[in-house]
Amino acid sequence: MLNRISILLLASIIYTASIDKIDINFSSFDDLKELPLSTTKIELIAEYLSIQKINTIYDLLNIEGIGIDDVANIKSFVKISYGRTKGSAQVIPSEFKSNFPREILMYPKQYDPNLITYDQLNEIPNVSPIDAVAVLKQQKRGNISGTFQLKNSPGISYYGYKNVLKRVLFDQDRMDKINFRYESIINTYSMTNFDEEDEVLIYSNESTPSTFYRFHVSNSKFSASHLRYNNAGDSYNIYTNKMHLGINDVPLSEKSDGFKIDDLIIGNFTATYGQGLVFASGDYRRSRFTGYKFNKRKSGISPDISTSEELTLNGLGLQMSNKRLRLSMFFSNDKRDAIINQDGSFTSLIFMRPRLGLGYNGNKDYDFIFENMIDALTERTFGGNFRFSINEGTNIGVTYYESLYDRVLDPQIVNTITGGGGDVTPELDIFNCDENNLAFDSNGDGCICCEGDQYINDYDEYSGDVFYLNYPSSNSADPELEAMYSNSSDLKRFRHLPTSWHWKDAKASRRVWGFNFNTVIENIAFQFEYAVLNKIDQNIISDSKSHPRALILNGFLQFDNFNFLILHRNYDLEFDNPYQKSFSNYSRYKGTIVEDSYWLADPIYTSLSMYNPQPQAEKGTYIESRYQFHQNFVLGLQWDFWTRKADSAKYYRMVTNLEWRPLFNYRIYFRYKIQSRDPYTLSHHTYLIKEARVRFKLRLSDYNHLELLYSWNSAQFSPRPRLIDSINPYITLMNVGNTGFPDESIGFNLQHHFNNGSPIRLKLNAGAIYAHGFLWYMDSNDFKIFDAEFGLINTWLSFALNPIENMSVSLKMSHTWSAPNTGVQGVNSSGSYIQDAFVLDEKLDLRLQIDYEI
Repeated sequence: MLNRISILLLASIIYTASIDKIDINFSSFDDLKELPLSTTKIELIAEYLSIQKINTIYDLLNIEGIGIDDVANIKSFVKISYGRTKGSAQVIPSEFKSNFPREILMYPKQYDPNLITYDQLNEIPNVSPIDAVAVLKQQKRGNISGTFQLKNSPGISYYGYKNVLKRVLFDQDRMDKINFRYESIINTYSMTNFDEEDEVLIYSNESTPSTFYRFHVSNSKFSASHLRYNNAGDSYNIYTNKMHLGINDVPLSEKSDGFKIDDLIIGNFTATYGQGLVFASGDYRRSRFTGYKFNKRKSGISPDISTSEELTLNGLGLQMSNKRLRLSMFFSNDKRDAIINQDGSFTSLIFMRPRLGLGYNGNKDYDFIFENMIDALTERTFGGNFRFSINEGTNIGVTYYESLYDRVLDPQIVNTITGGGGDVTPELDIFNCDENNLAFDSNGDGCICCEGDQYINDYDEYSGDVFYLNYPSSNSADPELEAMYSNSSDLKRFRHLPTSWHWKDAKASRRVWGFNFNTVIENIAFQFEYAVLNKIDQNIISDSKSHPRALILNGFLQFDNFNFLILHRNYDLEFDNPYQKSFSNYSRYKGTIVEDSYWLADPIYTSLSMYNPQPQAEKGTYIESRYQFHQNFVLGLQWDFWTRKADSAKYYRMVTNLEWRPLFNYRIYFRYKIQSRDPYTLSHHTYLIKEARVRFKLRLSDYNHLELLYSWNSAQFSPRPRLIDSINPYITLMNVGNTGFPDESIGFNLQHHFNNGSPIRLKLNAGAIYAHGFLWYMDSNDFKIFDAEFGLINTWLSFALNPIENMSVSLKMSHTWSAPNTGVQGVNSSGSYIQDAFVLDEKLDLRLQIDYEI
């Protein structure tokens, strides 16, 4: 208390003119009501300040509805202090540093508004191509020296301007400053995968937590980084190691239209072109990834500071451009996790979380995994993109890549992937066992055609070998597995590089090419991309029908209070391109036999579908819109209908959102989803999902808030045909009819900042939720998924501390308690039945994160 009095006394001596002024950055709504403005304008200012602070009084002009006269009226009544926020803009908030892809959200670069390019503008979240073109047109008008010129870019939207403003600097000295960043995370949270249809897939190994550290040094012309990462559950000697050195934005000529080096990178880098149809490196997959609004992709060559482990690029990347042309090329030589067959070839790349090279049980019981899958394959990839710009927003580009492998690519689903049950041989065994033939007593125990004998029928052993491609007894989407790409070639080099660049170990290859087009006309943006996969060793540009193809196009319409997006995609079933990251609802191999661990040689093979970033072969149309029809109401819509190519299953998904602001600091969010598959088809893959949730959020001063959540879900599934009994009134246990289960959840979340005038800042986040059934939600900085048949309670508490300027330390504790399950049966080691079985699941997770920047 004495310290506060001393500070106030000193402030009153130094700033006598501001004793009675309102500290606008740290004022309550009641304080703001003292200003000589209308209630409506005070609410606008309060809402703006709840999102960000101001540096000068003229920053209030960024608020739509506040004019220069309003600023003049309140200028003498307010003051602006910075002590409590100094450095806060330098350290990225921890909530953006957890489970999100790190390519864009991490370390966002700031640009000179007079030199920023179309690609750099278009990677900024919530900046549309229309906004990007508006800034480029403003550059032609003259020098952009401040917010006034930027705000008056012809055709820029309010939200586009606000987000561009966060990524530009008008001070060249600040741009040239060297920045050093360090980040370290230790995490015991389980790896989870979200299947919105029917299940949550979880792997947990608390003995080995996830560890991550990264440092990054950069200025306006140079960058370098080093990163080390492992998943929770990885062995101690399994980790991902990355580093890079790069230069960027280096002009090669003093001419205004001369070429410059956008990026020259040695080490680990990323490459993405167009809408991700031909080539987009990295392991992350986002459902319904449109490339608009917050779902942004970075175009061209960039340093790789992400946690991707499989589709990484390591080598040399170069990108050059001027106002009309952009040339991007890369060469990579890197290892890949792959499923190895018994003959030394490989079936497919595999994305494992955690990376268990010998399977879930270490390959102890049977030799079903023929070789350690971790780094089992070497891939050399050459590719690039050439783009011609007609004007600020119209571009035509061609993309090509070719990958060489040091193993033959030969998918062997039955011999390598499927199995399970009592199946002890990799091959498909469908012959009848002869009980009079001693040859069928392969284990020599005196019992012919018994369990453990290698010549037993796979049907008897309930093996996936006989259920693969056996619909309706199995999965309807298995044709997608059968459509895997295969290749064996004597070609020892890349087709479009000199012969001297040969690679004697190359045994297989994959080539994909495509072209893309985008344009902006007034307030309409249009994008188109087409791709072809070379299936045979002939000219890839030939008109052969054997080449699988893929197509995606979209249009975006933007007004101040309304936007509308329509997107259409059509991917051939055999378009098996691992670098494809374009729009889709589901990942490749969903709905196939690899989702059922009991039909696989090892449960690790479920990773083929679980973590696969490659889109599923789909044909459909997606619509998304946002409409602010009143100052206090915002309506959102997502509507998608598509056909899965593997089995012609028809899907539809519709999500509606309504945001209501009854008071300036109070929000109510409604969300309702309905989704179905083949609603008019009598088949086992029919389902209907309904989901409703409402959030009540009270925004308080200084970024504090209180939020309540209520969620209700309902899912109905038709029974599988192979499990349905005949309708017999004398049989009481009949597997007929639909199965359905309603889910309900309720919880709260509280966030509070402790601001006492000290440079040390502390933030508290706490919450609890009760879930019965299925629930997904965000608890401060982690995406959580629960599927609690008997109910559970999850509580969390996190602290974020800024002990010194530009440093942040956060600790999070999460406790999950599941209701006891007594419906369990089993036997003990002596063979007696267990009486009154009781299963209690309880888990404590910790997460420690340290960030530092200078």
